[in-house]
Amino acid sequence: MASIGAFNGSSSILSNATPIQFRAVNFKQQNEVAITKTASGRIIRSTAATTLWKGTLELVSLTVANFKQIQGFIAKAKTSVNDFTIEIPEISFRTATDNVGTVTVSGNFGQGSSSVNVTTDQGNINATALKMGDVIKFSGHDKVYMATEDAVMDSAGFAIAFEPALVLQVSTSETVTYDNVPFKVIMSSDLQEYQYNVDGTVNYRMDVEEVI
Repeated sequence: MASIGAFNGSSSILSNATPIQFRAVNFKQQNEVAITKTASGRIIRSTAATTLWKGTLELVSLTVANFKQIQGFIAKAKTSVNDFTIEIPEISFRTATDNVGTVTVSGNFGQGSSSVNVTTDQGNINATALKMGDVIKFSGHDKVYMATEDAVMDSAGFAIAFEPALVLQVSTSETVTYDNVPFKVIMSSDLQEYQYNVDGTVNYRMDVEEVI
C-alpha cells in the first residue's frame, strides 16, 4: 500500500487537472453505532469507531483525451490498494469568508478531545473563521473533522469545536488547514466502470471512502 498523490487541486499529479470538474457529489457520513435494549426497554447507544466520510463523485462528461489521464490515475491507485487525496467540491471549502491567515494550535490536546484552542496571525477580531459544517485538518495527521459550531476569531485566540473527536493527539504549533481541505481516500469498490460514449465523451463516477 502507498499514497500516490493528489487527484485534483493545486498538487494534482494529473498531467492536466484543469478539465476535471464535478457534476454532483453524494457526500456520506458513516458512524458505527451499537444499539442494545435493556429488559426495561431502555435503549443504550455506543460507538467504538470514529466517523468516516464517504462520497460518490460524478464528473462532468470529458473528452476521451482528457479522461484517459483519470483512467491512468485509477490504474495507479489499483482501486482500493493505494490511497490518494481529493478535494471534494462544496465540502473541502469554507462557507465562512473572513480573512483568517495562518491558524495554529495553541496547547496540547489528547485523543478524544472535541475542541482545540488556536491562534491566528491576523488581528481581525470578531471575524468568523469557520461556519458550522466547515471541515478542517491538522498538519500532524490525515483525519478530516467538521466544525460543530461557528468559530469566531479573537486576538487572544479562539476555540474550534468539531466532530468526530480527535483520533490522535494534536500539539502546539501544528497548523490547521481550513480551505482546499484534502481527504485521504481509497476507491470503495474494486470494480471501476468507464462509460465511453459514441460522441467521443466519457462519463465516470467515483466512489471513495476516507482512510486514516
